[in-house]
Amino acid sequence: MEVARRLGITRDTVRVWRRSFLERRFDGLCDGPRPGVPPRIADADAAGRIDWSMASVDSTSCRAHQHAAGAREQPPRVPGTDTRSDSTVPTRGSAAPGAD
Repeated sequence: MEVARRLGITRDTVRVWRRSFLERRFDGLCDGPRPGVPPRIADADAAGRIDWSMASVDSTSCRAHQHAAGAREQPPRVPGTDTRSDSTVPTRGSAAPGAD
């Protein structure tokens, strides 16, 4: 299907969209309720019940979450800044692709 190819989605997804459209026209294309636990924060935020001025995240909280998610101990290398002698990063003035 051309639509699936252009949008990078499966044919089954296009079939579901088409069937929903044929049954309920444009209302059938709206995102409906999903199974599982309802999103409490999104609903509360939409209803204006969350005071975001009181929410803050400091660097300690960020690092704790990164560590819990398995983040590296060392920061990732930035392309073009590697100073190791065995580096494959092109140096300035080099004819290699990617050199400045």
